[in-house]
Amino acid sequence: MNNDLVIIRNMIRDESEAVAHYEDAANKVMNPILKKLLTDIKEEEMVHIGELKQALKELYGVVDKGKEAEGKMEANELIEKMKRAHAASHAID
Repeated sequence: MNNDLVIIRNMIRDESEAVAHYEDAANKVMNPILKKLLTDIKEEEMVHIGELKQALKELYGVVDKGKEAEGKMEANELIEKMKRAHAASHAID
């Protein structure tokens, strides 16, 4: 495999791990300002993943499909559940 491709794939893995770390930290902290900061950083890392995947596509014609469609569906389901739970918790307040 082309060394550039290995580097890009490793960077995607590293960025994905960073997303998980920031999300985990954001879920654990109590301070809402810190939670927002960590969430914003997590979202920036997600943008980096998109940029790297676009580079794979544009520079090398590689489309990282994998289980991306399945992941999108699962993420949408999870997000909807979280939105409903959040709305329900605010309705109680």
